[in-house]
Amino acid sequence: MEVVPTGSVAVTAAQPRGWTVSGLVVPSGLPVLGFTDCWPTTAFRFRSRRDDGLGIPLAFALLLTLPCILFRYLPMVDLPQHEAVVSMILHLGDHGWAFDSYYEWVPSRTLYLLPYLLAAALAHVIPLHRAINCIAFCSVIAYPIGVFLYLRALGRPAWVGLLSLPVVYNQSFFWGFVNFNFAVGLALVTIALTVGNWTRRRAMIVSLMAIVIAMTHIYGLLLLGAYVGFWLLSGERRQAAQRLPALIPVALGLSLWAILIRGAGGARGMVWPAFAHRWSQFADSIAGGWRGYSERAGLLFALVVAVVFFRNSIPFTVARWKSLKVHERIAWQLVAVNLLLYFSMPELRVAAMKASFRHAQLAAMALPLALATETTRGASHWARPVLYLLGAYIVVSSWLHLRRFDVEARSFDAIAAAVPHGSRLAQLTYERQGSVAKVPAYLHFAAYAQANKGGLLAVSFPARFWNIPIGSKTVAGVPHVPNDLEWKPALFGESQLSQYFDCVIIRSQRNREPPLPEPFPYLLQLKSGPWRLLRKCEPIHD
Repeated sequence: MEVVPTGSVAVTAAQPRGWTVSGLVVPSGLPVLGFTDCWPTTAFRFRSRRDDGLGIPLAFALLLTLPCILFRYLPMVDLPQHEAVVSMILHLGDHGWAFDSYYEWVPSRTLYLLPYLLAAALAHVIPLHRAINCIAFCSVIAYPIGVFLYLRALGRPAWVGLLSLPVVYNQSFFWGFVNFNFAVGLALVTIALTVGNWTRRRAMIVSLMAIVIAMTHIYGLLLLGAYVGFWLLSGERRQAAQRLPALIPVALGLSLWAILIRGAGGARGMVWPAFAHRWSQFADSIAGGWRGYSERAGLLFALVVAVVFFRNSIPFTVARWKSLKVHERIAWQLVAVNLLLYFSMPELRVAAMKASFRHAQLAAMALPLALATETTRGASHWARPVLYLLGAYIVVSSWLHLRRFDVEARSFDAIAAAVPHGSRLAQLTYERQGSVAKVPAYLHFAAYAQANKGGLLAVSFPARFWNIPIGSKTVAGVPHVPNDLEWKPALFGESQLSQYFDCVIIRSQRNREPPLPEPFPYLLQLKSGPWRLLRKCEPIHD
């Protein structure tokens, strides 16, 4: 029990577990241990001693990510293609979907299996679009949960993890890199298990988690391996070495990925953007999905909070660096290494294969881990309410933007419903972003129609990427689709694709006629907002 004096004498007793009772002391110095009718000579104040619990941070994370389940359309560029892949997994044996004619199940060429298999399992009990949105929800909420668990494992207050909320909806989310975000969150959860009290049971859980991460994305393995590697180099080598047997699946997973990547062929078209360009794109590389300045305001808010309230955790000097504990140094090393990679590594020309921006967001994602040092508890009493204010701003801003995008995208419902079953379908996109998103969120929307109606899509991930568990068959008569068709719709006419595809979905600006390619033997069937569905003049392919 802790007695808080109002006079000159204080009496303090041993604190019980659970709740602390704080009382006032009468001027005579005698502590009052019960309620009386007198005020202000006696009063009590009860408060929970579990100030560092997970309840409020988890509530913020849940509120922030709940729109992924509630809204039909999310501003994730690749998500429609992921939904189509799951639909192929579910219906490859059903001739009514016509997937068998163009695609095949080839899980041996990739380890990207877990999100697709989870979505396919969920699709047996809920609609497919709900299932894939649930996987998107898991991929975004995994990161803040990993941060909170890591902080608790090190005895740090979980509320500091609210600094992670501005990067929950990061650039990888907007591009639809579900596997990447899911793996990073799972890696943080596994790191939290690894740094905690080590037991045989926990070692088994860590090994299983490493296998799960290997089946999600290679970056999760790299993050987990980097953390343990820095642990071995930074000190406490004995404790780190005890964890190594449980992390054997990490080494095996990385080896398997290296073999698969080598078999797929090297990357081509690398460029080295200038430092000035990388710097100008730094904020958008972390979280640049919405039009306007709301995201930058959130990032700036978080940065100001970090500098004002957690500046003692930032190693500005060598002496302060030496005063940091081992895991505090590791977190800062993760921040520094990812910043170095962002500004120095080469870039691939293909948008879906770009890696540098991921390191900008990984640096930002590691920052809450680095700021939560032993000095955190000595931060100003204003730190927590200000972080709650930050969380509220991020939640409200994200809900407003996600809701606006969902409303805007609803005009596609009528188009998707009107596409004939088993069609050979192409999308020509003249307007990719809409009025809400900054990323080309509508680039692959025709894949939603393919996911619900089957058939062939001109720009399809199984035909583009080797790391998808569904492959594209070599079928006689199917023309070659140019790699940039989704970006350059004029290529549809130059490649004579109109001779093969039955239906075309066009997205253009409202009340403006797009420059259609020639020849273009299609007739308008339906118009809905900025969308148009056109069907070939001759009978639809059966």
